[in-house]
Amino acid sequence: MKASPSEIKTWKELPVVRECFEKLHKIIPDETMTWCRKIIRETWPDVGKISDEQIIHHIDSEFSKDFR
Repeated sequence: MKASPSEIKTWKELPVVRECFEKLHKIIPDETMTWCRKIIRETWPDVGKISDEQIIHHIDSEFSKDFR
């Protein structure tokens, strides 16, 4: 199923989506990285070997947990 550009825009403007995005990109207290980066680094220790598709899929699956 593919969403239209207007559906994606509407979805991105939802407060819950904005809140999740901000949480994922917030610097972790007492560290120098964001939650998003930490999740990726713990999933793939050698981040140089992962594709953009794998990163996007991982972020999407982590992000979707907030809606379950």
